[in-house]
Amino acid sequence: MAEPDVPPLDVAEPEPGLRRDRLLLILLVVVTTLALGGGWLGQQALVRDMTEAFAEQRALDFTEATADALNLIDAQGRLADLDEPERAAVFAYAQKAAHILRLLVLDQQGKVLLDTDGESLGQTVDQMVVVGTARSGTPHARLLSPKQTAAAFGAYGAIEVAEIHMPLVVGGGRTSVAELYLDVTDDIRPIRAGVQQAFAAAAAVVLAGFALNFAILLRSLRVRRQRYAQLADLHRQAEEARAAVAAMLAQQRRFTANAAHELRTPLAVLRARVAEMAAGQARAILDGDVVRLARVVDQLLAIARLEAGQGMAPEAVDLCAVARDTVAGLFPLALKAGRSIELTAPAGAVMVQAQPHALGDALRNLVENALRFTPPGSTVAVTVEEGTAIAGPALVVRDHGPGIPEGQRSQVFEPFWRGAGQGEGEGGAGLGLAIVREIAARNGASVSVGDCPDGPGAAFRIAF
Repeated sequence: MAEPDVPPLDVAEPEPGLRRDRLLLILLVVVTTLALGGGWLGQQALVRDMTEAFAEQRALDFTEATADALNLIDAQGRLADLDEPERAAVFAYAQKAAHILRLLVLDQQGKVLLDTDGESLGQTVDQMVVVGTARSGTPHARLLSPKQTAAAFGAYGAIEVAEIHMPLVVGGGRTSVAELYLDVTDDIRPIRAGVQQAFAAAAAVVLAGFALNFAILLRSLRVRRQRYAQLADLHRQAEEARAAVAAMLAQQRRFTANAAHELRTPLAVLRARVAEMAAGQARAILDGDVVRLARVVDQLLAIARLEAGQGMAPEAVDLCAVARDTVAGLFPLALKAGRSIELTAPAGAVMVQAQPHALGDALRNLVENALRFTPPGSTVAVTVEEGTAIAGPALVVRDHGPGIPEGQRSQVFEPFWRGAGQGEGEGGAGLGLAIVREIAARNGASVSVGDCPDGPGAAFRIAF
C-alpha cells in the first residue's frame, strides 16, 4: 500500500572522486613545474660554483708559479727587476696563458699598489675585502653578472669573467691581496654543457613521469565522468519511473475512493429492497451477500482514508475512548449475529500518539474479523492494556474461533490472504488484516497474533 520511495541523488555536485582527480591533476602540474624550475636554478648555481672553484685554482696556480719563478712583486707591490717592455710582455703572457684580463695588488689598508690597467693606481678600495681575504688565507671567487662584465670588459665582447681575491705575500713578508679578473668563457662552456646534459636527462625523467601520471589521471577522469553520466542517467530514469508509479498509485487511490463512495448508495438501496422481501432462505442469503459487500466497501474506504492521511501528524489519542466507540458501533452487528462483545479497560485514560480515525479503523477490522470467526453464543473480548516498565500500551482482541495455525501466522497480514476456515460461510476479501498492519506501522505500533489464553481461538495485539 505504501508508495515506493526512490532516494534522491544530488547530481548538481561532482562526486568526491572526480574532485579528487582534478585536484591531483593540478597538483601534478604544479609539482612538475616547481621541480623543473628548481632544477634549472640548481644547474645555474652548480655551473657558477664549479666555475668559481676552477677560477680560484687557476688563479692560485698562476700567482704562486709566477711569484716563485720571477720574484715579480717587491715591497711596494711593483714588478721588480723588470722594465716596462718586460712588464708588458709578462702580462701579455698572463693574459694569453691564464686568461687574466686585469691584475690589482692591494696593501692592508686597501690601497691599490698595482693595476695593470692603471685606472685605480693609488686609490683606496673596500678594506673589508682585503682584511677578510688576508685573515682567512683562502681565495674567494665570484662570477660577475652580465651587466658588470659589459661595464668593465665590454671591449672583449661577450665573455664570462670571474673576480678572484687571493692572499699574497709581498716583499718584507707583509700580507696583501691580489685581485684578478679572469676570462673563463672557454672554461665555463664544457662545465655548462655537462651540467645542462645532466639537467636535460633529469628533466626527461621528470617529464616522462609527468606524462605517465597525467595520462593515468586523464583516463581516471574520463572513466569517472562516464560513470557519473551513467549514474545521472540512471537517476533520471529512476525519477521518471518513480513519478510514473506515483501517478499510477494516485490514480488507483482515486479510483478506489471514488468506487467505494459510489457503491454506498446502491448498497443502501439494495439493503432496503432486501429488507422488504418476505422472510425466507432467499432473503437470508441476499442479506449475507449485502453484508459482505458492505464490508468490502468499508475496507476500500478505510484504505482511501489511510492513503489520504499519510502526511497527517499523530496526536494524543485515548485508547479507552477508541475502544469504547468501536465496541458501541459494532455491538448491534454482534447481537444480530448472535454474538456479544466485552470491553475491559482501565478507569483512566491510556494515551498514545497516533491518528485517531486510522486507529479506529484498525480496531474495527480486528473486531469484525473476530465476529466472523467466533461461533454463535460466544463473546469477543476487547482489552485495553496500560503500559508497564517493560511494555507499552496495547489493544487486544480475542475470539473463540478455530484460531490461526502457527505456520500461517506470518501470512495472515498479507493482502488478499484467506484462511481455510470461514465463519458460517462468510467469505472476506482478505484486506482487513493487511489494513491493520499498515495502520499499526504508520502509527509507530506493531501487530501480532497468538493463541487465545482461555481456550481455542486467536488473540490479536496492537502494541505501542
